[in-house]
Amino acid sequence: MLVSYAESKIVKSIQTKLKDNSAMITTADLGNSIIILPTQQYNMKIQNFVDENNFQASAVNPIKTFQNQIRKTINNSTTLITQDSKWKFINLNPSAPTIKGLIKLNKIDQTHPSCCKLAQCANI
Repeated sequence: MLVSYAESKIVKSIQTKLKDNSAMITTADLGNSIIILPTQQYNMKIQNFVDENNFQASAVNPIKTFQNQIRKTINNSTTLITQDSKWKFINLNPSAPTIKGLIKLNKIDQTHPSCCKLAQCANI
């Protein structure tokens, strides 16, 4: 996709403003919307989610072990998976999953000044 000079200038301006204000753009859970919020607030919401759901960090990375088990199973399954289609089921660059938080629009704090300004600008 080719981007014009004016469009790239706008994108650079937005990136600079986000960086200067320690903010980020993320997607909302409903309505295919985007939200701009402070990075610290986003990280705090993710950390609260992790804490409330009792996630635990693993001391070892299990990805390699799982990948080896998957390869062995696929190689031993000659009747279910044909020789020429084995490559479709093997991830060549396995990695641990990441957390991506979606902000709930129905739970936005309408008393927060920035939310009120945004709501007024959007005519909500």
